Amino acid sequence: MVGPSADNIMKAKIALPIALGFIILGLVGWSNPEVVQTWFEEVRENANSESESPLVGIQEQENWLVVVVDFSDEASGNGRDIIQAKGLLDGSNGAVGYIEAMSGGESSLNLTYYSEIIRASLPSSSYGYDTENTRDVGSIEGGPAALAAEVITKLSSKMDWSAFDLDKDGNVDRLLILHTARPQEDGSGATSRIWSHFGPLQEAIDLKDGLAVHHYTMASLRSSNYRGTIIHEMLHQIGALDLYAVHDETVSKNWYGVGDWDIMASGNWNGNGAIPALPMAATMELLGLERSHEISSWDSQDGECKATMKSLAPMSDSGSALRIPLAENEWLWIEHRADDDFDTRLPGSGLLVSAQNLATGDLENNVVNHDPDSPWLRIIEADGGDELMRAADKGSEEDTFQLGDTFGASGIQVRDSHGRLVQWTAVVFQMQDELWGLNLTKPTCEEEFEVLPPSGGLTTLPGESFFFAMKSTEECQPHVSINSNDGRSIAIIDSTTGVKGETWKQVELSFNRQVSAGKFGLLTGFIGCGNTTWDIATPWSTHFNRVLPSLTQADVSTSKSTDISIELEIEGDGSRTVELFVEGPLSRVATIQESAVIQEGSSITLTVEPNGLLTPGMLARGEVIIVDDLGKVERVDVEVTGEAIAGTADVIRTFRDPASLTLIVCLLVALWVVLGIEKKQKIIPLQPVAVSSVDDFLNPTNALFSAPQEDPFNRQE
Repeated sequence: MVGPSADNIMKAKIALPIALGFIILGLVGWSNPEVVQTWFEEVRENANSESESPLVGIQEQENWLVVVVDFSDEASGNGRDIIQAKGLLDGSNGAVGYIEAMSGGESSLNLTYYSEIIRASLPSSSYGYDTENTRDVGSIEGGPAALAAEVITKLSSKMDWSAFDLDKDGNVDRLLILHTARPQEDGSGATSRIWSHFGPLQEAIDLKDGLAVHHYTMASLRSSNYRGTIIHEMLHQIGALDLYAVHDETVSKNWYGVGDWDIMASGNWNGNGAIPALPMAATMELLGLERSHEISSWDSQDGECKATMKSLAPMSDSGSALRIPLAENEWLWIEHRADDDFDTRLPGSGLLVSAQNLATGDLENNVVNHDPDSPWLRIIEADGGDELMRAADKGSEEDTFQLGDTFGASGIQVRDSHGRLVQWTAVVFQMQDELWGLNLTKPTCEEEFEVLPPSGGLTTLPGESFFFAMKSTEECQPHVSINSNDGRSIAIIDSTTGVKGETWKQVELSFNRQVSAGKFGLLTGFIGCGNTTWDIATPWSTHFNRVLPSLTQADVSTSKSTDISIELEIEGDGSRTVELFVEGPLSRVATIQESAVIQEGSSITLTVEPNGLLTPGMLARGEVIIVDDLGKVERVDVEVTGEAIAGTADVIRTFRDPASLTLIVCLLVALWVVLGIEKKQKIIPLQPVAVSSVDDFLNPTNALFSAPQEDPFNRQE
């Protein structure tokens, strides 16, 4: 017998190097866990983006599906039916007119109302039930999301959903569920009512024709006062963010965000909620509307540098806003707001100026304007009163700039998050009727030098130096004249330091004398180099110590309470009292002491109560937030893995760790390659066999003879 064909044999000289290559690859990945982790995160993000439904911005043709649902305890009737829904949404004063005004006539809205009212299987309180710390938990798992899933499932086969997949990616993009109960946000006080919201389903629901629903909007139709809230929540489904001060336990200051000037703040309640404000320009950009232009060119004219810009027509009359860069990821928005259309109930009219910092906030979790000291968007008030920042009002007619007003380097000062005063000055003037303009000028069009103090202010330990970033198109030596309100001054440590090039250079500075920890104040003065000088005003604070970022991983029981000791990595010799909070998914099962005194070598204890929410192998991530009395916020990461039997979580964690998983997979592949090598078989001579002919089949005697049995392991070709 002949052995197997050479074409089907993996030769050892080829297979062994391949196997060795996989082993080396696995070892390299195992020894470089950070690189593998980064790669896995990128793959996971791509996978999530494919499995989830990304929000789709405003479309030229908006199609919304509207479904009305009632409850046994809040049954439909006059004012609680589809007719009421149409009264809220149809027409020039409803969502149809709002979308047209918001888009400057570039988008139109088509509403499809499901013809029947859906009866929920449970009373409204079953979906809106609140716990002590969390709203809309529901007495059934999922709360309002379970209600949404119930509605979608009932309608899944009763209608054509394809019109609501606006980008044709297989996902339903617009779904509005209106219910007949009163919403909790109207201040009536009932904690069993449903908050109006936009949110994800617990699990995507597959429909016919390959479509799926991932998210929904839910609100009440009980009154025209809820029109603003309905549109507010639907704009979340198009990409908008909340611009009021979302509650955050780590922030001690109260403020009103951008107040009544934007539907995504308190402007959804303008006109008692029936005449909501148009979005501000920054929100319009999030929605995908192109209603702004940017100052991109400056020209020398008559001995000064002037900007070329377009006129500013009212936003309610299809106008465009102006955007001026302040720093990397920071912008100044200037928009004309007039007493017209949906803006008739604004606090005032004129040029509304706002500063945006894209580097702050948590966009993924819709928490951006929670901290007045580090806002995502804030109003530059024309009267300089900062009432919105101080929670003194939600907007006033003094907030907007009028004809002849000045702001920028002169008049009402404009600074970025680094404390730098802008180089330019703007004067408001009238071009024609409601067309306003800005006379934008600055000392020179050829700025050579730029300086960048730390964003948000300077935080140090006692006696510690710090760094400012600097760059200059022409070689120069920076000169610093900055003083603190406590009488100290700062200077560059190496007085011979020069700056040249387009790359930021970190220049080390220090105070002329040390101050004890626990102090804070303001640095003001100037830093110049070459032909450019910057006016600086930035806060400073000195702390007893600082907590370094770290990750604590622990295994916890799925059936009983577990205490986790978190060892803090601390720099600095002093001690300080801090407040402690838990954030993220971990907060559902974990608690921590309210405060602690921390110093080098300190640890804090986190208590995990499974409460039936942790299952074996489940991973819960979160952060412990550390806040001191100066408002400094620090974070340490925590990951806990549930285990029913002690020690099993270690095995699970090994298979979950990307570096270990890479090594295991590579070893298995290498083993598979090695096992695929076939040994060369010896040639075994076969006994001669007589060849049968037609006569053999006709001869009964010959018919009793059979051919030799085939060896299943050495098939002949």
